[in-house]
Amino acid sequence: MPEKASQTGSRGQWGFILPEDKITLQQRVLRVLCRVMMGWALLSLVVDEGVLLVQETPLFDMPGNSDLFMAFLASSVMPLVSFAANVAYAFLGAIGARTPSRITPFFAIAFVSALLGGWDLASKISLGTASLLYSVEVLFVIVTACVAWQVKKTTYPEDWYERKEVARERRKDAKRKARAERKRCR
Repeated sequence: MPEKASQTGSRGQWGFILPEDKITLQQRVLRVLCRVMMGWALLSLVVDEGVLLVQETPLFDMPGNSDLFMAFLASSVMPLVSFAANVAYAFLGAIGARTPSRITPFFAIAFVSALLGGWDLASKISLGTASLLYSVEVLFVIVTACVAWQVKKTTYPEDWYERKEVARERRKDAKRKARAERKRCR
């Protein structure tokens, strides 16, 4: 029993990576959503940088013109920052999905993003300027925040299994004591 207890984590420890068969449905959904977010970030970076290269700066003038190259670099900072933020968001979500005791940073970011995004989407809808793509992005963030809430509000799964093992050992000890008591009484 002590060996088993040292392998499982509790709420106060740094975290415990659960085996694949002990991950809840919400954790699996969050992992899939984070993978989609990473793919979206990569696709967005490629498209944004491609548009900058093709439309904003003439490719044939860039090698000889350092001013044009610097303008391209300056205009590509925002897509790179957006990519880094999306990847960090997805990475924190993947960590939180795999290790429930580490979901709090992701949940805080997702909650604030969902709140502000929902507010902005409601404003854009009321003004009539909301696009379908932006609406889908905001709804995606709201869904990840809801799933993160489901992961956060449940008791930590490693505690479930730890308590289950302790209860099993307690039942075995009670049965042994009952058998010993019956043998003594006979």
